[in-house]
Amino acid sequence: MSKQKNSAPDPSKRRFLKTAAKLGGGALVMVTGGVVWRAVEQDVFSPFDGPAFEPWQDWKNQQLSGPLALLPSAILASSPHNTQPWLFLVSDNQIRVYADIERNLGSFDPYLREMHIGLGCAVENIAVAAPAFGFQAAVDYHDRTLTGIPDNGGAQLVASITLIKQTPAEHPLYRSIPERHTYRGDYIRDRALDSRILERFKEVARSEHVELVLYSTPEERSRFDDVMMHATRNIISDRKMVHDSEAWFRLTADDVQKYRDGVTMDSVGLPGPVNVAAKILPPMSPDQANEVWLNKTRDSHLATAPMTAMLVVRDRYNAVDNLRAGRAWQRLHLMATRLGLAMHPMNQPVEWVDRLRMTDQLSSTDSTDSTEFMTKFSQLTQGYEGEATFAFRLGWAKQKGALSPRRGMESVLIPA
Repeated sequence: MSKQKNSAPDPSKRRFLKTAAKLGGGALVMVTGGVVWRAVEQDVFSPFDGPAFEPWQDWKNQQLSGPLALLPSAILASSPHNTQPWLFLVSDNQIRVYADIERNLGSFDPYLREMHIGLGCAVENIAVAAPAFGFQAAVDYHDRTLTGIPDNGGAQLVASITLIKQTPAEHPLYRSIPERHTYRGDYIRDRALDSRILERFKEVARSEHVELVLYSTPEERSRFDDVMMHATRNIISDRKMVHDSEAWFRLTADDVQKYRDGVTMDSVGLPGPVNVAAKILPPMSPDQANEVWLNKTRDSHLATAPMTAMLVVRDRYNAVDNLRAGRAWQRLHLMATRLGLAMHPMNQPVEWVDRLRMTDQLSSTDSTDSTEFMTKFSQLTQGYEGEATFAFRLGWAKQKGALSPRRGMESVLIPA
């Protein structure tokens, strides 16, 4: 009788055995029930390991030079639903930034308005990183009206960044690039924000031809919160929007490592024990998940934030205006990170405006709900010239935001 060859356990089994050993005898019932196995399978005990999170570490350890050295910063930029909708073509003295149209949000972003905001964030990170590597970044935008999602997909040039050599001098916000994360949990409601910081934020936004509108008084917040909840309720009742949003949720550890994008359970801001349970237990139905989002919007996102805000641009459906809004948002978030503040995009109101426009409900007199919503929405920026394109909250977070998965440079580089 031949001897059977011994085979080493696969990596997931090794992690399982190591975890079970750490938990000790008290975990035997859990192990028997498969709970620990499920926890290990879902990376509950090591949620930020693996290739999907290496770009955050690679930023610190990179050995690149020239224009390529700026891309590790670009891929850590903010983007809607963490879609990372960028592609880069690099030459000796230039980086061309393209929209990867296939990475769109469908009915959540039918004009690619939010995609352009995300692309502006990548442009800003390149501009912030450039001085550390001996460059000044001169940005030339490629203007267009945002009319919808092209049927043929592909890549669309949005900006050309010419890199002019200069003496290396690190930008004050450079080291905040890998520290910037979105925090979707509770903020400290009764801790006020310094008025001098807020004025500086407004100046930074204006430098990109963007107005920052802040809401903090009870009356202002009541109006803002009402519009936010109105939009969120309508969105979760819209099956098409729900479907298109769900496509970017990564609910398993395997999907996180496979796609290296999207929104993960670790990034939604659930308290520790609740997050662990949510990752171990079977996924909720779409209706249940949307009800949780609605309640969390009301009871956590709005209820605990000391301040909310909107970015106003000249034309909501102009590419350059949204690229500039993205640059302003990224710079504000980097500044906030440096100061220990947290920020969280909450763009449901503008997303619902896009949906109404795409479905021809803005011009309809038959819908009382859309008329009421647009009246309340317009009042939020009364007195400002232009149109709101981005909404968010800011304040002091109770915890630090989680790392989000990121695609590597090999996925975003266009071959020269």
